[in-house]
Amino acid sequence: MNKSKSISLEEHVRACIKEHVQDDSLFILGVSGGIDSMTLMYLMYRLNARALVVHINYGLREGESDLDQELVEGIAAEWGFDCQSFRVDFNASSETNIQKWARDQRYQIFRALKQEYKAAAILTAHHQDDQTETIMQKVFRGASPITWKGMQEYDEEILRPFLDISKSQIISYANEYAIPYREDASNTKAVYARNFLRLELENELDAFFPGWKTNILGLQSYGAMMGLVLEEMSERVLIDEGRISLDAFIHIDEHLKSALLKYIIEKEAEVVLSRGLLQEALDLLGAQTGRSINISDMFAISVDRDTAVIHKKEETDIHSEDIHYIDVKKGLSFSTCHIFISSKVTENELYMDADDLAYPLTIRTWKEGDRFVPFGMQGHQKVSDHLTNRKVSTVARKKTLVLSGADDTIYAIIFPEPLPNGNIGTISNKVTCSETTEHFLVIQKDIAL
Repeated sequence: MNKSKSISLEEHVRACIKEHVQDDSLFILGVSGGIDSMTLMYLMYRLNARALVVHINYGLREGESDLDQELVEGIAAEWGFDCQSFRVDFNASSETNIQKWARDQRYQIFRALKQEYKAAAILTAHHQDDQTETIMQKVFRGASPITWKGMQEYDEEILRPFLDISKSQIISYANEYAIPYREDASNTKAVYARNFLRLELENELDAFFPGWKTNILGLQSYGAMMGLVLEEMSERVLIDEGRISLDAFIHIDEHLKSALLKYIIEKEAEVVLSRGLLQEALDLLGAQTGRSINISDMFAISVDRDTAVIHKKEETDIHSEDIHYIDVKKGLSFSTCHIFISSKVTENELYMDADDLAYPLTIRTWKEGDRFVPFGMQGHQKVSDHLTNRKVSTVARKKTLVLSGADDTIYAIIFPEPLPNGNIGTISNKVTCSETTEHFLVIQKDIAL
Protein backbone atom coordinates (compact mmCIF):
# COMPACT_ATOMS: atom_id res chain seq x y z
CA MET A 1 0.00 0.00 0.00
CA ASN A 2 1.45 3.34 -0.94
CA LYS A 3 1.32 6.42 1.30
CA SER A 4 -1.78 7.83 -0.42
CA LYS A 5 -3.67 4.61 0.25
CA SER A 6 -2.55 4.71 3.88
CA ILE A 7 -3.85 8.23 4.26
CA SER A 8 -7.09 7.15 2.59
CA LEU A 9 -7.58 4.41 5.18
CA GLU A 10 -7.00 6.86 8.00
CA GLU A 11 -9.39 9.36 6.47
CA HIS A 12 -11.95 6.64 5.93
CA VAL A 13 -11.95 5.76 9.63
CA ARG A 14 -11.98 9.43 10.62
CA ALA A 15 -14.94 10.12 8.31
CA CYS A 16 -16.81 7.04 9.56
CA ILE A 17 -16.48 8.11 13.17
CA LYS A 18 -17.41 11.71 12.41
CA GLU A 19 -20.50 10.61 10.47
CA HIS A 20 -22.01 8.59 13.29
CA VAL A 21 -20.91 10.07 16.61
CA GLN A 22 -20.01 13.41 18.14
CA ASP A 23 -16.45 14.67 18.14
CA ASP A 24 -14.30 13.68 21.12
CA SER A 25 -16.57 10.75 21.98
CA LEU A 26 -15.31 7.86 24.09
CA PHE A 27 -15.36 4.38 22.56
CA ILE A 28 -15.17 0.86 23.94
CA LEU A 29 -12.55 -0.67 21.62
CA GLY A 30 -12.42 -4.46 21.48
CA VAL A 31 -8.86 -5.65 20.80
CA SER A 32 -7.98 -9.34 20.54
CA GLY A 33 -4.33 -8.93 19.61
CA GLY A 34 -4.88 -9.98 15.98
CA ILE A 35 -3.90 -7.88 12.99
CA ASP A 36 -7.37 -6.37 12.41
CA SER A 37 -8.04 -5.03 15.90
CA MET A 38 -4.41 -4.00 16.49
CA THR A 39 -4.55 -1.98 13.25
CA LEU A 40 -7.77 -0.33 14.37
CA MET A 41 -6.20 0.54 17.73
CA TYR A 42 -3.22 2.07 15.93
CA LEU A 43 -5.51 4.13 13.72
CA MET A 44 -7.39 5.39 16.77
CA TYR A 45 -3.98 6.37 18.18
CA ARG A 46 -3.05 8.16 14.94
CA LEU A 47 -6.38 9.99 15.00
CA ASN A 48 -5.91 10.96 18.65
CA ALA A 49 -9.31 9.40 19.45
CA ARG A 50 -10.51 8.50 22.94
CA ALA A 51 -11.02 4.81 23.66
CA LEU A 52 -11.04 2.29 26.47
CA VAL A 53 -9.26 -0.78 25.11
CA VAL A 54 -10.89 -4.02 26.22
CA HIS A 55 -9.30 -7.46 25.84
CA ILE A 56 -11.03 -10.77 26.58
CA ASN A 57 -8.78 -13.67 27.58
CA TYR A 58 -10.74 -16.86 26.85
CA GLY A 59 -7.96 -19.12 28.09
CA LEU A 60 -8.54 -21.52 25.19
CA ARG A 61 -4.96 -21.62 23.83
CA GLU A 62 -2.95 -22.31 26.97
CA GLY A 63 -0.06 -19.83 27.26
CA GLU A 64 -0.82 -18.25 23.88
CA SER A 65 -3.89 -16.52 25.29
CA ASP A 66 -1.77 -14.90 28.01
CA LEU A 67 0.72 -13.67 25.43
CA ASP A 68 -2.15 -12.06 23.48
CA GLN A 69 -3.20 -10.25 26.65
CA GLU A 70 0.34 -9.07 27.37
CA LEU A 71 0.69 -7.64 23.87
CA VAL A 72 -2.62 -5.76 23.97
CA GLU A 73 -1.99 -4.34 27.44
CA GLY A 74 1.59 -3.32 26.62
CA ILE A 75 0.85 -1.65 23.29
CA ALA A 76 -2.27 0.05 24.65
CA ALA A 77 -0.16 1.60 27.41
CA GLU A 78 2.51 2.62 24.89
CA TRP A 79 -0.10 4.37 22.73
CA GLY A 80 -1.73 6.07 25.69
CA PHE A 81 -4.94 4.04 26.03
CA ASP A 82 -6.45 2.78 29.25
CA CYS A 83 -6.92 -0.97 28.99
CA GLN A 84 -9.02 -3.51 30.84
CA SER A 85 -8.59 -7.26 30.41
CA PHE A 86 -11.10 -9.92 31.43
CA ARG A 87 -10.61 -13.65 31.91
CA VAL A 88 -13.57 -15.93 31.18
CA ASP A 89 -13.86 -19.69 31.62
CA PHE A 90 -15.63 -21.83 29.04
CA ASN A 91 -15.63 -24.81 31.41
CA ALA A 92 -17.88 -22.88 33.80
CA SER A 93 -20.49 -22.47 31.06
CA SER A 94 -23.28 -24.80 29.98
CA GLU A 95 -22.90 -23.59 26.37
CA THR A 96 -21.62 -26.20 23.90
CA ASN A 97 -20.81 -23.86 21.01
CA ILE A 98 -17.46 -22.25 21.84
CA GLN A 99 -17.72 -19.50 19.25
CA LYS A 100 -21.21 -18.51 20.38
CA TRP A 101 -20.08 -18.58 24.00
CA ALA A 102 -17.05 -16.39 23.24
CA ARG A 103 -19.17 -13.91 21.25
CA ASP A 104 -21.77 -13.71 24.01
CA GLN A 105 -19.10 -13.19 26.65
CA ARG A 106 -17.32 -10.34 24.91
CA TYR A 107 -20.44 -8.43 23.95
CA GLN A 108 -21.87 -8.79 27.42
CA ILE A 109 -18.67 -7.21 28.76
CA PHE A 110 -18.55 -4.57 26.01
CA ARG A 111 -22.14 -3.50 26.66
CA ALA A 112 -21.66 -3.31 30.40
CA LEU A 113 -18.59 -1.10 29.97
CA LYS A 114 -20.33 1.06 27.38
CA GLN A 115 -23.07 1.74 29.91
CA GLU A 116 -20.67 2.23 32.82
CA TYR A 117 -18.47 4.72 30.96
CA LYS A 118 -21.32 6.27 28.97
CA ALA A 119 -19.35 5.55 25.79
CA ALA A 120 -20.68 6.56 22.39
CA ALA A 121 -20.26 3.13 20.79
CA ILE A 122 -18.52 -0.22 20.82
CA LEU A 123 -15.77 -0.21 18.19
CA THR A 124 -14.92 -3.48 16.41
CA ALA A 125 -12.59 -4.35 13.53
CA HIS A 126 -15.05 -6.31 11.37
CA HIS A 127 -14.01 -5.83 7.74
CA GLN A 128 -15.33 -6.48 4.25
CA ASP A 129 -14.15 -10.10 4.17
CA ASP A 130 -15.98 -10.74 7.45
CA GLN A 131 -19.10 -9.28 5.84
CA THR A 132 -18.77 -11.60 2.87
CA GLU A 133 -18.41 -14.62 5.14
CA THR A 134 -21.36 -13.52 7.26
CA ILE A 135 -23.66 -13.30 4.25
CA MET A 136 -22.40 -16.61 2.84
CA GLN A 137 -23.15 -18.40 6.09
CA LYS A 138 -26.66 -16.96 6.13
CA VAL A 139 -27.26 -18.13 2.57
CA PHE A 140 -25.88 -21.62 3.24
CA ARG A 141 -27.97 -21.96 6.40
CA GLY A 142 -31.15 -20.99 4.59
CA ALA A 143 -31.67 -17.75 6.49
CA SER A 144 -34.34 -15.32 5.31
CA PRO A 145 -33.19 -12.95 2.52
CA ILE A 146 -33.90 -10.06 4.88
CA THR A 147 -30.77 -11.12 6.81
CA TRP A 148 -28.58 -10.92 3.71
CA LYS A 149 -28.02 -7.24 4.42
CA GLY A 150 -25.37 -8.52 6.82
CA MET A 151 -23.73 -6.34 9.44
CA GLN A 152 -24.36 -2.61 9.51
CA GLU A 153 -21.57 -0.06 9.70
CA TYR A 154 -23.37 1.48 12.68
CA ASP A 155 -26.42 0.09 14.48
CA GLU A 156 -26.71 2.64 17.30
CA GLU A 157 -24.49 0.42 19.46
CA ILE A 158 -21.61 -1.05 17.45
CA LEU A 159 -19.49 0.96 15.03
CA ARG A 160 -17.52 -0.99 12.39
CA PRO A 161 -15.30 1.51 10.51
CA PHE A 162 -13.51 -1.27 8.58
CA LEU A 163 -16.67 -2.80 7.13
CA ASP A 164 -15.94 -1.42 3.62
CA ILE A 165 -12.22 -2.18 3.93
CA SER A 166 -10.75 -5.46 2.65
CA LYS A 167 -8.48 -7.71 4.68
CA SER A 168 -5.68 -7.13 2.20
CA GLN A 169 -5.87 -3.38 2.76
CA ILE A 170 -5.60 -3.90 6.50
CA ILE A 171 -2.61 -6.22 6.08
CA SER A 172 -0.84 -3.77 3.79
CA TYR A 173 -1.38 -0.91 6.24
CA ALA A 174 -0.20 -3.00 9.19
CA ASN A 175 2.95 -4.03 7.32
CA GLU A 176 3.70 -0.47 6.23
CA TYR A 177 3.56 0.86 9.79
CA ALA A 178 5.04 -2.26 11.43
CA ILE A 179 2.03 -2.66 13.69
CA PRO A 180 2.66 -5.48 16.17
CA TYR A 181 0.10 -8.28 16.31
CA ARG A 182 -0.25 -11.96 17.13
CA GLU A 183 -1.58 -14.67 14.87
CA ASP A 184 -4.18 -16.99 16.39
CA ALA A 185 -3.06 -20.51 15.43
CA SER A 186 -6.68 -21.70 15.47
CA ASN A 187 -7.32 -19.50 12.44
CA THR A 188 -5.31 -21.95 10.34
CA LYS A 189 -7.59 -24.88 11.22
CA ALA A 190 -10.82 -25.45 9.32
CA VAL A 191 -12.74 -26.50 12.42
CA TYR A 192 -15.10 -23.51 12.43
CA ALA A 193 -17.46 -22.37 9.68
CA ARG A 194 -15.61 -19.13 8.97
CA ASN A 195 -12.24 -20.87 8.84
CA PHE A 196 -13.64 -23.45 6.42
CA LEU A 197 -14.83 -20.70 4.11
CA ARG A 198 -11.45 -18.94 4.24
CA LEU A 199 -9.16 -21.96 4.06
CA GLU A 200 -11.04 -24.53 2.00
CA LEU A 201 -13.59 -22.74 -0.14
CA GLU A 202 -12.38 -19.28 -1.10
CA ASN A 203 -9.50 -20.38 -3.36
CA GLU A 204 -11.77 -22.79 -5.23
CA LEU A 205 -14.41 -20.11 -5.67
CA ASP A 206 -11.80 -17.65 -6.90
CA ALA A 207 -10.80 -20.16 -9.60
CA PHE A 208 -14.29 -21.08 -10.78
CA PHE A 209 -16.26 -17.88 -10.08
CA PRO A 210 -14.06 -14.78 -10.42
CA GLY A 211 -15.69 -11.81 -8.72
CA TRP A 212 -17.86 -13.98 -6.48
CA LYS A 213 -17.12 -11.81 -3.42
CA THR A 214 -18.55 -8.77 -5.15
CA ASN A 215 -21.63 -10.79 -6.06
CA ILE A 216 -22.08 -11.98 -2.48
CA LEU A 217 -21.78 -8.42 -1.16
CA GLY A 218 -24.36 -7.43 -3.76
CA LEU A 219 -26.91 -9.53 -1.89
CA GLN A 220 -26.96 -6.81 0.77
CA SER A 221 -29.14 -4.67 -1.47
CA TYR A 222 -31.60 -7.55 -1.91
CA GLY A 223 -31.74 -7.98 1.85
CA ALA A 224 -32.40 -4.28 2.35
CA MET A 225 -35.04 -4.32 -0.38
CA MET A 226 -36.79 -7.31 1.22
CA GLY A 227 -36.80 -5.48 4.54
CA LEU A 228 -38.54 -2.49 2.96
CA VAL A 229 -41.11 -4.73 1.26
CA LEU A 230 -41.94 -6.61 4.47
CA GLU A 231 -42.17 -3.36 6.43
CA GLU A 232 -44.67 -1.98 3.93
CA MET A 233 -46.68 -5.22 3.98
CA SER A 234 -46.70 -5.30 7.77
CA GLU A 235 -48.35 -1.89 7.78
CA ARG A 236 -51.20 -3.39 5.76
CA VAL A 237 -51.95 -6.23 8.18
CA LEU A 238 -51.16 -4.62 11.55
CA ILE A 239 -54.18 -2.94 13.12
CA ASP A 240 -52.00 -1.48 15.83
CA GLU A 241 -48.85 -2.47 17.68
CA GLY A 242 -48.65 -6.25 17.99
CA ARG A 243 -52.19 -6.89 16.63
CA ILE A 244 -52.50 -8.64 13.24
CA SER A 245 -55.72 -8.51 11.24
CA LEU A 246 -56.44 -12.12 10.24
CA ASP A 247 -58.72 -10.95 7.44
CA ALA A 248 -55.92 -8.86 5.93
CA PHE A 249 -53.30 -11.55 6.51
CA ILE A 250 -55.32 -14.27 4.78
CA HIS A 251 -55.20 -12.29 1.53
CA ILE A 252 -51.39 -12.21 1.50
CA ASP A 253 -49.80 -14.41 -1.16
CA GLU A 254 -49.00 -17.85 0.26
CA HIS A 255 -45.34 -17.50 -0.70
CA LEU A 256 -45.01 -14.35 1.42
CA LYS A 257 -47.06 -15.25 4.50
CA SER A 258 -44.23 -17.09 6.22
CA ALA A 259 -41.68 -14.31 5.63
CA LEU A 260 -44.16 -11.63 6.69
CA LEU A 261 -45.23 -13.36 9.90
CA LYS A 262 -41.61 -14.06 10.82
CA TYR A 263 -40.75 -10.40 10.21
CA ILE A 264 -43.63 -9.11 12.33
CA ILE A 265 -43.07 -11.48 15.26
CA GLU A 266 -39.31 -10.98 15.36
CA LYS A 267 -39.73 -7.21 15.24
CA GLU A 268 -42.50 -7.04 17.85
CA ALA A 269 -41.09 -9.63 20.27
CA GLU A 270 -37.37 -9.15 19.57
CA VAL A 271 -36.80 -12.88 19.10
CA VAL A 272 -35.38 -15.12 16.38
CA LEU A 273 -37.96 -17.71 15.33
CA SER A 274 -36.94 -21.24 14.47
CA ARG A 275 -38.62 -22.84 11.46
CA GLY A 276 -40.61 -25.13 13.71
CA LEU A 277 -41.93 -22.30 15.86
CA LEU A 278 -42.73 -20.22 12.78
CA GLN A 279 -44.82 -23.08 11.41
CA GLU A 280 -46.65 -23.32 14.74
CA ALA A 281 -47.40 -19.61 14.54
CA LEU A 282 -48.70 -19.97 10.97
CA ASP A 283 -50.93 -22.85 12.04
CA LEU A 284 -52.17 -20.83 15.00
CA LEU A 285 -53.51 -18.07 12.75
CA GLY A 286 -56.06 -20.54 11.41
CA ALA A 287 -57.12 -21.75 14.86
CA GLN A 288 -60.19 -20.83 16.88
CA THR A 289 -60.22 -17.86 19.22
CA GLY A 290 -58.53 -18.38 22.56
CA ARG A 291 -55.65 -20.49 21.22
CA SER A 292 -52.14 -19.28 21.94
CA ILE A 293 -48.50 -20.39 21.81
CA ASN A 294 -45.36 -19.13 23.51
CA ILE A 295 -42.84 -17.63 21.12
CA SER A 296 -40.20 -16.86 23.74
CA ASP A 297 -39.71 -16.73 27.49
CA MET A 298 -41.34 -13.31 27.50
CA PHE A 299 -43.82 -13.27 24.60
CA ALA A 300 -46.79 -15.26 23.33
CA ILE A 301 -49.13 -14.94 20.35
CA SER A 302 -52.86 -15.49 20.82
CA VAL A 303 -55.87 -15.64 18.52
CA ASP A 304 -58.60 -13.24 19.59
CA ARG A 305 -61.58 -13.43 17.23
CA ASP A 306 -60.48 -11.74 14.01
CA THR A 307 -56.98 -10.82 15.20
CA ALA A 308 -53.73 -12.43 16.33
CA VAL A 309 -52.09 -10.60 19.21
CA ILE A 310 -48.38 -10.65 20.03
CA HIS A 311 -48.14 -9.84 23.71
CA LYS A 312 -45.93 -10.15 26.76
CA LYS A 313 -46.55 -13.12 28.97
CA GLU A 314 -47.49 -12.14 32.48
CA GLU A 315 -47.80 -13.86 35.78
CA THR A 316 -51.58 -13.79 35.88
CA ASP A 317 -52.42 -16.16 38.70
CA ILE A 318 -53.15 -14.32 41.93
CA HIS A 319 -53.68 -16.34 45.08
CA SER A 320 -54.60 -14.05 47.93
CA GLU A 321 -54.72 -14.66 51.63
CA ASP A 322 -57.93 -14.17 53.56
CA ILE A 323 -59.28 -10.62 53.38
CA HIS A 324 -61.10 -9.69 56.57
CA TYR A 325 -63.52 -6.85 57.09
CA ILE A 326 -60.90 -4.85 58.99
CA ASP A 327 -58.51 -5.23 56.01
CA VAL A 328 -61.10 -3.85 53.62
CA LYS A 329 -61.95 -1.05 56.01
CA LYS A 330 -58.28 0.02 55.97
CA GLY A 331 -58.17 -0.32 52.21
CA LEU A 332 -55.95 -2.64 50.17
CA SER A 333 -54.81 -3.24 46.59
CA PHE A 334 -54.41 -6.27 44.33
CA SER A 335 -52.85 -5.90 40.90
CA THR A 336 -54.53 -2.68 39.66
CA CYS A 337 -57.60 -3.07 41.91
CA HIS A 338 -58.24 -0.99 45.01
CA ILE A 339 -60.77 -2.30 47.53
CA PHE A 340 -62.12 -0.21 50.38
CA ILE A 341 -65.21 0.66 52.45
CA SER A 342 -67.02 3.90 51.63
CA SER A 343 -70.25 5.65 52.52
CA LYS A 344 -70.77 6.72 48.92
CA VAL A 345 -70.00 5.51 45.42
CA THR A 346 -69.14 7.13 42.11
CA GLU A 347 -69.47 6.23 38.45
CA ASN A 348 -67.31 3.42 36.98
CA GLU A 349 -66.81 1.69 40.33
CA LEU A 350 -68.08 -1.72 41.41
CA TYR A 351 -69.89 -1.61 44.73
CA MET A 352 -71.91 -3.94 46.97
CA ASP A 353 -73.33 -3.99 50.46
CA ALA A 354 -70.28 -4.56 52.66
CA ASP A 355 -72.41 -5.86 55.55
CA ASP A 356 -74.02 -8.64 53.48
CA LEU A 357 -70.79 -10.36 52.48
CA ALA A 358 -69.40 -13.53 54.02
CA TYR A 359 -65.94 -12.75 55.34
CA PRO A 360 -63.10 -13.49 54.90
CA LEU A 361 -63.06 -12.59 51.20
CA THR A 362 -60.73 -13.91 48.53
CA ILE A 363 -59.57 -12.30 45.31
CA ARG A 364 -57.94 -14.51 42.68
CA THR A 365 -57.58 -15.16 38.96
CA TRP A 366 -60.72 -16.73 37.51
CA LYS A 367 -60.58 -20.34 36.37
CA GLU A 368 -62.62 -22.60 34.12
CA GLY A 369 -65.79 -23.74 35.83
CA ASP A 370 -66.31 -20.51 37.79
CA ARG A 371 -69.98 -19.47 37.79
CA PHE A 372 -71.88 -16.52 39.21
CA VAL A 373 -75.23 -14.70 38.93
CA PRO A 374 -74.57 -11.50 36.92
CA PHE A 375 -76.35 -8.32 37.96
CA GLY A 376 -79.84 -8.23 36.44
CA MET A 377 -80.06 -12.03 35.98
CA GLN A 378 -81.60 -14.74 38.10
CA GLY A 379 -79.72 -17.79 36.90
CA HIS A 380 -76.02 -18.68 37.01
CA GLN A 381 -73.68 -18.02 34.12
CA LYS A 382 -70.18 -19.27 33.47
CA VAL A 383 -67.56 -16.56 33.90
CA SER A 384 -66.04 -17.67 30.58
CA ASP A 385 -69.37 -17.10 28.81
CA HIS A 386 -69.81 -13.74 30.50
CA LEU A 387 -66.36 -12.60 29.31
CA THR A 388 -67.20 -13.75 25.79
CA ASN A 389 -70.50 -11.88 25.84
CA ARG A 390 -68.76 -8.73 27.04
CA LYS A 391 -66.18 -9.14 24.26
CA VAL A 392 -63.25 -9.21 26.67
CA SER A 393 -60.20 -10.10 24.57
CA THR A 394 -58.46 -13.44 24.87
CA VAL A 395 -55.32 -11.81 26.22
CA ALA A 396 -57.23 -9.68 28.73
CA ARG A 397 -59.51 -12.44 30.00
CA LYS A 398 -56.51 -14.37 31.30
CA LYS A 399 -55.97 -11.53 33.77
CA THR A 400 -59.59 -11.23 34.88
CA LEU A 401 -60.08 -11.49 38.66
CA VAL A 402 -62.94 -12.74 40.79
CA LEU A 403 -63.91 -11.64 44.31
CA SER A 404 -65.55 -14.38 46.36
CA GLY A 405 -66.70 -14.90 49.94
CA ALA A 406 -66.13 -17.49 52.63
CA ASP A 407 -69.06 -19.47 51.20
CA ASP A 408 -67.32 -19.54 47.78
CA THR A 409 -69.98 -17.30 46.27
CA ILE A 410 -68.49 -15.12 43.54
CA TYR A 411 -69.48 -11.54 44.33
CA ALA A 412 -67.83 -9.83 41.39
CA ILE A 413 -65.61 -10.32 38.38
CA ILE A 414 -63.10 -7.57 37.63
CA PHE A 415 -61.87 -6.92 34.11
CA PRO A 416 -58.12 -6.22 33.71
CA GLU A 417 -58.94 -3.03 31.84
CA PRO A 418 -62.14 -1.01 31.35
CA LEU A 419 -64.41 -1.96 28.46
CA PRO A 420 -65.16 0.65 25.78
CA ASN A 421 -68.30 1.63 27.71
CA GLY A 422 -66.24 2.25 30.86
CA ASN A 423 -67.35 -0.86 32.77
CA ILE A 424 -64.60 -2.28 34.95
CA GLY A 425 -66.42 -5.49 35.89
CA THR A 426 -69.72 -7.08 36.89
CA ILE A 427 -71.16 -7.71 40.35
CA SER A 428 -73.36 -10.62 41.35
CA ASN A 429 -77.09 -10.10 41.57
CA LYS A 430 -76.85 -11.52 45.10
CA VAL A 431 -74.95 -8.55 46.53
CA THR A 432 -76.74 -5.57 45.06
CA CYS A 433 -77.22 -2.58 47.32
CA SER A 434 -80.52 -1.24 48.57
CA GLU A 435 -81.81 2.00 50.03
CA THR A 436 -80.82 0.78 53.48
CA THR A 437 -77.17 0.10 52.56
CA GLU A 438 -74.85 2.10 54.81
CA HIS A 439 -71.43 0.65 54.01
CA PHE A 440 -70.39 0.07 50.45
CA LEU A 441 -67.56 -2.26 49.55
CA VAL A 442 -66.05 -0.45 46.58
CA ILE A 443 -63.75 -1.88 43.88
CA GLN A 444 -61.90 0.75 41.94
CA LYS A 445 -59.52 0.32 39.01
CA ASP A 446 -56.31 2.27 38.64
CA ILE A 447 -56.74 2.99 34.96
CA ALA A 448 -53.33 4.68 34.70
CA LEU A 449 -51.69 1.35 35.43
